[in-house]
Amino acid sequence: MSRARKIALLREHGGVVFRGFHVDQDEFVRLGNELGARFYNMRLDARLREMITPDGVVAGVLKGTGALPLHMERGYSPLKPELVLFHVIRPSLVGGESLLCSGERVLEQLPPALATRFRTTRLKYCHIWEPDAWKGRYGATRDEVARLLAHRSDVVDFRFDGELLHYSYLVPAIVQSRLGGRAAFCNNIEGAWELQHATPATRRSVYEHAVMFEDDQPMTADIVGAVHDVIERVTEVHEIRAGDVEVLDNYRVMHGRRAFEAPRVMHTIMADAGF
Repeated sequence: MSRARKIALLREHGGVVFRGFHVDQDEFVRLGNELGARFYNMRLDARLREMITPDGVVAGVLKGTGALPLHMERGYSPLKPELVLFHVIRPSLVGGESLLCSGERVLEQLPPALATRFRTTRLKYCHIWEPDAWKGRYGATRDEVARLLAHRSDVVDFRFDGELLHYSYLVPAIVQSRLGGRAAFCNNIEGAWELQHATPATRRSVYEHAVMFEDDQPMTADIVGAVHDVIERVTEVHEIRAGDVEVLDNYRVMHGRRAFEAPRVMHTIMADAGF
């Protein structure tokens, strides 16, 4: 399939599953290079992901066998990819289905008052990162991190407290992909809510993580529940097969997974679009 055809499919649908092409790792990397630019180095997530290539461009998906809620990849961060690619090496025999959710369809079905709330008030993701987390994500030194984050208009309350990095990130819950499609509800509300109420051991790489509205009104269980109900209704469940490749527009399609019994092996590439 030509590059132009792949791009056309992605622009039209927001996500494409390629099946039956017997893709190996080299071909997966070539596909990434064909569609992507400015690749995200995932060595920063070493506690969370297995590194597949030495440069950190290809990594495993999040470790563990638990379910993952539907989310926008790194929607909690000012540094997020436009494209997320997945390569299925070995599916689980039990569970582990891929979950894909159109943010456009979610926005269509949100209760009107809630949709208005999200349209008019940005989200605020409040972070406290441990050194192992911020050094990989934002820079090896405090000065590097400050040069990257301190002067961004969407980053507030930036500071270091000892070795802990504090900042809050302001971002709309409803976004518009530059690659095509309509406005979409794509964010990390459910994942951030889970982490906010998780134990430190469950958080693994983040000291503290919370989500609220920009006006400091809390994200309540009722709001998260209403969002979850809509997402559940429009989510597509895909039974993955060895060799499958998924290419997702991170600003149009949220992704997740069902719990599974190991082994289940998938690799991922994150990049901005090269088109």
